[in-house]
Amino acid sequence: MAKLNIDGVFVYTDDFNEEQMEAYREVVSVAEEMSRLELLIRCLKFRQAQIAPLLLPEEVAEAVPDGLAEALSEQLGMFEPEDLEPDETETSA
Repeated sequence: MAKLNIDGVFVYTDDFNEEQMEAYREVVSVAEEMSRLELLIRCLKFRQAQIAPLLLPEEVAEAVPDGLAEALSEQLGMFEPEDLEPDETETSA
C-alpha cells in the first residue's frame, strides 16, 4: 500500500488497523478537497484578472498591454500543468 510521511515519520498503510484506515481515508478525502478548492481559487483569480481591465475607463484600457491577464496570473501564482500530476509514491499528511 501507500508510504506516508506524517510529520517526518514514515509509515505504511499496510500496518494500519481499522480505525487508522478510517482516519487515513478521511485525511486523503480532506487533502483532495483542499486541492480541488485551491485549483478553483486559482481559476477564479485568473478570471478576475481577465475581466478586471474591462472596468477601466476606455482611455486607460487602451493603454493596458494585451498580456495583462497573463502577467497578473503569474503574480497570482497560476499553476502549471505539471502541478496537477499526483505523486503516486508518497503522501504527506
